[in-house]
Amino acid sequence: MEETSNVKVLERGLIILETLSDGKPLGVNEIAKICSLSPATTFRLLRTLCARGWVWQDKDEKYMAGVRMSYINAQRSFLS
Repeated sequence: MEETSNVKVLERGLIILETLSDGKPLGVNEIAKICSLSPATTFRLLRTLCARGWVWQDKDEKYMAGVRMSYINAQRSFLS
């Protein structure tokens, strides 16, 4: 049962990353609504993604793709 839970968490994190991949800064509530997640869950996932460099928070508390996302996108562009 725990394995299913882990997959859901990963899926939710990936949905957030996909949402932020267009480059538009978004707030927690905006992201939660787009991703159909609760704001509390969204906030916890964003905090983790920020700590790992996948997401960045600006001075207005909006979130956008972080350095790691930029690196992955650059590598993908280079290889294609």
